[in-house]
Amino acid sequence: MEDKIINFTEKELHTPFQWSVNDCNTLILQYLDEVYNKDVLKIAYKKYKTKKGAIGFQKKYPRTLSEVCIDEGAVKINSFKARSGDILVVCGKDFELGHICLGAKVLSVPENTQTEILPITDFGLFHYGLRI
Repeated sequence: MEDKIINFTEKELHTPFQWSVNDCNTLILQYLDEVYNKDVLKIAYKKYKTKKGAIGFQKKYPRTLSEVCIDEGAVKINSFKARSGDILVVCGKDFELGHICLGAKVLSVPENTQTEILPITDFGLFHYGLRI
């Protein structure tokens, strides 16, 4: 499994941010598809083009990112217990922000930049984790 996580990380690293193609939610859905052989990226892929569109999509779509992950076999964990491969979630005002734990770092897609590996300065910044 570790090899799949590493391969996914290397492939996605430096991919430009694009709403509904490479954002915090589609990164997680694609991760589930490629690493865990799920079929969920289609839920959000190319369904919105702006932040406003993402908010509108979330209001219309009946499941949050976490609920989709749980439907696919994930369980909620305390963010302080996250390990490599877990999904870390920040609950935003309008939607959830997903990140992939890489030990003391996280694979993330900051808005309007690119997929990056960032240090985790405090696991308490995440509301919870999801483990598959």
